[in-house]
Amino acid sequence: MRLHLLLSFLLLTSLTHAATLEIELISNTTTIRAKEPFEVGLRLRHPPSYHTYWKHPGVVGVPTQMEWDLPKGWKADPIQWPAPKRVFMFQVRAQGYHDEVILPIKITPGPDLSPGTSVTLKGKAAWMCCGSECNPGSKDLSIDLPISVEVPRPNNTWAKAFAKAKADIAQPLQTWLPSASIKGKDIIVLLTLPPKDKLLKKHADNIFEIIFFTEDGLINPDKEQRIEKLKDGSIAIHLTQSEFFEGKLPPNIAGIVQTPQQWTPNGPTSASINVPLKTRY
Repeated sequence: MRLHLLLSFLLLTSLTHAATLEIELISNTTTIRAKEPFEVGLRLRHPPSYHTYWKHPGVVGVPTQMEWDLPKGWKADPIQWPAPKRVFMFQVRAQGYHDEVILPIKITPGPDLSPGTSVTLKGKAAWMCCGSECNPGSKDLSIDLPISVEVPRPNNTWAKAFAKAKADIAQPLQTWLPSASIKGKDIIVLLTLPPKDKLLKKHADNIFEIIFFTEDGLINPDKEQRIEKLKDGSIAIHLTQSEFFEGKLPPNIAGIVQTPQQWTPNGPTSASINVPLKTRY
């Protein structure tokens, strides 16, 4: 059993309720129509110094989940996860969110809708909110949406929040050339500069803070992540395989690399990688 499941079980036996997570369903449109996809969002507002967890929390924690009870013929896609931040459950480093975050979910309505009426979307959210203590919780959520034959109208109240959430979803790393290798429990993610890219090499000289977020638990995010700057401007991220990873080694390493110095001039601070994991001898 993975450590995060074990710790979560233990925490369930000794809960306090000093802090409450605020959670609600919001929509990026004010109206909907048949078969036309739109997005709802789980809006999470964390108490000060508290956090919830990303799709893979690390060695502790439980990710936020949503179980839908949709009308017949409707479809809900999986949660779209904005890039996480490093959070701490007591002294353990983990992967999650604090402050306010929107988790977008694409919804596709069924074909049989009656314009001029409304529909109620329902589901149950579940989460683990941790700070000075951990509070697992769940809540029945719902949202009423008018049905129209016209093009769905944008919801200006939440337009900026949805735009930020979508912008924070990590896209594949550009320009840099990522690779990865493993020897024993030591894993190196190497970010190589393209040949003769002087502008990027100059920018890379100012990158000195990097965090790797594991998408599948292969890496233990509570272990130190050592950053090595190479003479050619490339960057080696030294990581440790998690002792709680179950099963055979995956053929690829998947995760998000994050730096507040941005990966390219005016580029993103977070980017995803998914590259073959080769054995070092």
